Amino acid sequence: MKDKNLLILLLINFFVCIFRIFYILFYPLDLAPDEALYWDYSRHLQISYYAKPPLTAYIIAFTTSLFGNTELGVRIGAVIMSSLTSLTLYYLTKYLFGNSTLGLIAGTIPLLTVGFQLLSVLMTIDTPLIFFWTLSMYFYAKAFNENVIKYWMYAGTFGTLALLSKYTGILLPFLAFLFAFLYDRKKLKEKGIYISTAIVFTGLLPVLLWNMLNDWVGFKHLFTLAGLMETAPPERKGFSLERIPSYIGGQILILGPSIFPYVIYSWVRYSISSDKNIGFLNVFSLPVFIMFLFMSIYTKVEANWPAFGYVGAIPITALLIKNSLNKGAFIHIPSLLIALFFSIITHFTPLIDKFGMTKLLPPERDPQGRLVGWEELGKFVSRWKDENTFIFSDRYQITAELAFYVEGNPETFCINRGRRMNQYDLWKSKMKEFKGYNAVFVSYSPIDDRIKRGFKRILKETTYSAKWRGKDIRKFHIYILEDYKGNIKEETIHMF
Repeated sequence: MKDKNLLILLLINFFVCIFRIFYILFYPLDLAPDEALYWDYSRHLQISYYAKPPLTAYIIAFTTSLFGNTELGVRIGAVIMSSLTSLTLYYLTKYLFGNSTLGLIAGTIPLLTVGFQLLSVLMTIDTPLIFFWTLSMYFYAKAFNENVIKYWMYAGTFGTLALLSKYTGILLPFLAFLFAFLYDRKKLKEKGIYISTAIVFTGLLPVLLWNMLNDWVGFKHLFTLAGLMETAPPERKGFSLERIPSYIGGQILILGPSIFPYVIYSWVRYSISSDKNIGFLNVFSLPVFIMFLFMSIYTKVEANWPAFGYVGAIPITALLIKNSLNKGAFIHIPSLLIALFFSIITHFTPLIDKFGMTKLLPPERDPQGRLVGWEELGKFVSRWKDENTFIFSDRYQITAELAFYVEGNPETFCINRGRRMNQYDLWKSKMKEFKGYNAVFVSYSPIDDRIKRGFKRILKETTYSAKWRGKDIRKFHIYILEDYKGNIKEETIHMF
């Protein structure tokens, strides 16, 4: 292979993939609740779902058909797509700047960021979004520079897949038009950009059809997250500048405390560059960060929401680092080592206790704590599951995890005791078929009279506590109930 930098990146990704596979197989982290939910989606394939487009479910259905209903079966797609994202960043950067060393730096940066590392071992909707967003950007870059119809079509096709991964993929054609307006207005008079946009919008068709058939609940959910529904909780509506520090803090966590300043400085340093290719990267990244910054004033913005926007910032950050190294500014080396350190800590948070820094991240606040205890809970509940007993909860997280970890992967159900709506509300009509059956109810809170009246009596009640880093971090209340009457009175307030 003539391109030594590509070979180096391929070898890095190969060994990183091997590490990630062993990490998934042997490190004691169960599926995250959302991963378990998307796995359950994959058992009920539809053209769309309550809160998400369908592509992640399709990917999981394919990978579990190869590797079974295991953590590796669910997550192997994330491992592969993350490495492919790294390689696509290499090709995107090399194409724009004609420099393979820059491509190597850009392809390596995701390996040093906290958020991208997490998305490489957790199969969430952000992983395929970022992968297909990066591919779409690559072909948009080629389309704008070479104006070949097939590149416009490729950009639109991968944009469609980004949209079918997560709704924010819809931003791709809008950013393409923004770039054309600012840097290449003659493209607005040609058909290529309109062809790619039309292709991207085809991704909305299954989502629109599904919502038409389901009272538009998916869009109501999106409007709730944006703070536009009257039923939105207080943290998701109303003007408040106090949310901005939380938003910035979330982005520091996503990128890591040493990479985040690089990204911000690279935007500032190259914001008024006349270079068309740098402008392309700025347009496909900075507006995303700014959009969610302004959104944070009016609603709570989750830390991962803008993550896909950093794809465009990574090649500019690589350019900043390379130019500085060429001038002898080796301060970047310790900064990158710090980034690597935080990446390692992200994978192995119990090391925090070994370093005597438990107070900085107590076990109860450790994000990895959300990924432990589920397999043991599933084994604990399995002792009461038989052909005459069904399982239900009042939280989708518990419902999905029990579906995955209870022996036999049973269908599980989720009732509403005053929570936000979820996909299980659209599936729970089947619960009526279990009239006369016994049931296992699992919740974070004790049972109430509404549930008690739905059964003849409580046969047994117990608790189970999940432990992480030597401490109890989550307690479950478990009830064995006799003779389901089919008449649990649920909460009727519509919260999306």
